[in-house]
Parts: sequence; C-alpha cells; structure tokens
Amino acid sequence: MNLTNITDTPLLSLDALPARSDSFVWADYIELLCFANADGFVSQADVLDRIRERKDLGGELDEVEEEVTEGSRLAAAEIEDKWTYQVIEWFEHLQYRANTFRSFYPFSLQGEGLALQRYTEISVLQKFYFVLLLASNLKYV
Repeated sequence: MNLTNITDTPLLSLDALPARSDSFVWADYIELLCFANADGFVSQADVLDRIRERKDLGGELDEVEEEVTEGSRLAAAEIEDKWTYQVIEWFEHLQYRANTFRSFYPFSLQGEGLALQRYTEISVLQKFYFVLLLASNLKYV
C-alpha cells in the first residue's frame, strides 16, 4: 500500500489534544499526526508547538495552572520544562512501541528519537497496526 495520499484518510481534525496525560494516549495521537501530515513526519518540537498553541489543555496543565494561582508561582520556563519532559517521555513510549512491534510498526524514529516518520510503503502487518490505531481512536475518525 502506497501512502502518498495518506491525507485522504478519514481523520477528523486533530486540533483537539488528548485530555489525558497517559503516554499511550499521546503516543496514539502523535502516530495519528504522523499519518495525517503530508510529509509523514512529526517531531518533538511539532508536538510542543501544538501544546503551546492551545489554551484549553486539560489534565496536567490544569494542575500546573492551579499551582501558579495558589501561590507557588512556577516560572514560565518551569512550565515549559515540564511539557518538554512530558513530550520526551511520549517519544520514549514510541521507541518502546518500535522495539516491541518491530515489523508491525509502520513508523521509524529519526534523530535519536526526536521525530517520528511513517514509511511510504507499508506491509500487510503494518496496515493491521494502522487499523488498530484507528479503531482505538474513533473520536478522530
């Protein structure tokens, strides 16, 4: 299967970020972004940019904002660091998936795990992975 027209997949807008901070939820989201991107590529910086753009983040950001309003006054740099470490953790989970699923995994990690890239030609096993990814994320379909 050639994925040059992957943007024709039945994905709705991926603007809504996951409400949960679980690594597996965000790893799914990052994989969907990678499939949906015309260039088949998503980096840690891309994910951080999406987080920075959103005002309606749930989960951990609400907790961080609560801490700021309750007097602990975390500096903006500390909040940025917290999200940077979170994104690194999500990409480590993607590395775990790549190591675990091997030939089933339709992605490769580039630049020492700094970016995820999808293969342009995928096998039947990798198609199966993609179907399972879509099935577990029906809110985006």
